Amino acid sequence: MTLRRARAPLLGWFALACLCWGASYLYTAHELLGLEQLRREAGRPPVWRPVRARLPDTPGARSDPGFDEQRREAVRARLHSPPAASPDLALRAISAAHVAQHNLSRSTHTATARLDSACVSVEHLQPFRRACAAQYRKPGPDALCTPDAGARNGSALRSPWLQPLAQPPLALPTEAQARACPPVPLPHAPQRFRHVEFQCLSQNSEDGILLYLLSVLGTGSRRALEIAGGVGWENNVANLVLNFGFDALFFDGDAGNTRCARNFFGAHPATAARIDRGVWWSSAFVTVENINDLVAETTGWSGDIDVLSVDVDGVDYWLLEALRVVRPRIVVVEVQELWGASERRTRPYRADHRSPEIAAMGASLAAYEWLLERRGYRLVGCIARGFNAFFVREDARAGGLDAVFGRARYDAAGCFAHVDAAWGHVLAARGRAAAKYDWVDPAQLAARRECGLRIPQ
Repeated sequence: MTLRRARAPLLGWFALACLCWGASYLYTAHELLGLEQLRREAGRPPVWRPVRARLPDTPGARSDPGFDEQRREAVRARLHSPPAASPDLALRAISAAHVAQHNLSRSTHTATARLDSACVSVEHLQPFRRACAAQYRKPGPDALCTPDAGARNGSALRSPWLQPLAQPPLALPTEAQARACPPVPLPHAPQRFRHVEFQCLSQNSEDGILLYLLSVLGTGSRRALEIAGGVGWENNVANLVLNFGFDALFFDGDAGNTRCARNFFGAHPATAARIDRGVWWSSAFVTVENINDLVAETTGWSGDIDVLSVDVDGVDYWLLEALRVVRPRIVVVEVQELWGASERRTRPYRADHRSPEIAAMGASLAAYEWLLERRGYRLVGCIARGFNAFFVREDARAGGLDAVFGRARYDAAGCFAHVDAAWGHVLAARGRAAAKYDWVDPAQLAARRECGLRIPQ
């Protein structure tokens, strides 16, 4: 009886100690689970383990060195703190450290998201490609070419070609943003643009290539110049103007084309308010003698522009050589295929030149290479069909172009990879027709000029 009376207080004190220990354990577990919730919100995997299992430097204990070290120090403080210390002081320290870690992670994630949103990959081009294919279906808004086109022509104004693109356009990066983006290198292959080229408003597949180039190089002035803009809705610059907000100057000396284009840009919601205030259409006949004055007086531009496209089917080479008032970062030219990859040939310059047939048009790829390489440009490829070539200025990307295009120069023969037996016969026939026209080597003409020799006309 006496022994039982003596045991009763001891059992009571033991039960009370167990209760206190259990309450403290539950409190600690609750706090640690709360920390795990913070960790999940920060996008980190759960790492909670029983406290004693986390203290040793076991494999995996340093998967997040900064956080785990804070946690270990705080838990040690909790276990080894003197009795007078607040029992949850260390856990509060854990919470504060974890909240700070969470905020840092969130700010880093936000900055990364902003960078990622400015970077355009090949995959980002595909939704835009599909949207273009769905909306811009042939025929175009040809009704705009009639004399009574405009507000009176309701059917023309309802054309999908005059509506904003259903797919929101890509946000092309600036030059600074593009420098921070990882480069998207091109394959070193003859038809290297095959995976990016597509048609939106260009005549062939130039739109996709231009969007790729502007994605990896970034946009600068957001200005473009098109020499021979056609009917307005089918050229290499229209997509940049309508869907990306570029300013542009278009030249076309044909009166019918001018009517179509002015009605088109005047009716399209993306350009109606920008006519002669960012979007210009000139019907002037461009020559070597007037090209610089026309550009400067019409737009006030000088210095860098992003894109130049030349396709006048005649003395293209000489207009490109004469253009000095602006410096395009990207140049698109149409080449005369019949001369192959190595022959330097162009039609001699005449201010009133007219080409009666395809065999009398333009200049060879080698002639353009000779001209543009001397001005600091690099041939980077052609459309799959070969006859439109792309040159990029060497300083268009900080650090040079090698990160995107490789150190090895593109082989101009790749622009003729599409020539099979059937197309070879077409080019051979064109060559026979071209024999009756005058052709000159621009390098030889330049040498004669330097020597002061008379150049035959």
